[in-house]
Amino acid sequence: WSGVITDGSNDATMHSSYNTGSYTKVGNMVICSGEFDTTSLGSVSGNISLKGLPFTNGNAAPDENRAVCSVGYAAALNLGVAGYAVSGYVLNNTSVVGLYVWDSAAGQTAMQGSEWSDDGFAVLNVIYFVNYFIW
Repeated sequence: WSGVITDGSNDATMHSSYNTGSYTKVGNMVICSGEFDTTSLGSVSGNISLKGLPFTNGNAAPDENRAVCSVGYAAALNLGVAGYAVSGYVLNNTSVVGLYVWDSAAGQTAMQGSEWSDDGFAVLNVIYFVNYFIW
């Protein structure tokens, strides 16, 4: 799968060697990983995400189909303060990982284009379900 940093309207230019990931699908569970580097943000601004997951996330009630994204390593980001962490989750019925920064006592806020840099990158894992059944 090919990942692209985006604000939903504008896409960043991705590094040609670090823009694809691998995935395994077992039943309805999808496990993805990869390193995603940018070479230019272009016009990306506001809330950013990583689009391009290999399958669309399920469409169950919001609290039952949260998909997790852990960022194990990242660099060249403009988070402003040491100690902030990046994470994310896949919204229902999308193939997009919303990116978030743990920068608030109340939890996290949506990652902004200004918090990524032209040469920023992240190594991440995502686990989600293409169909979610409530029994």
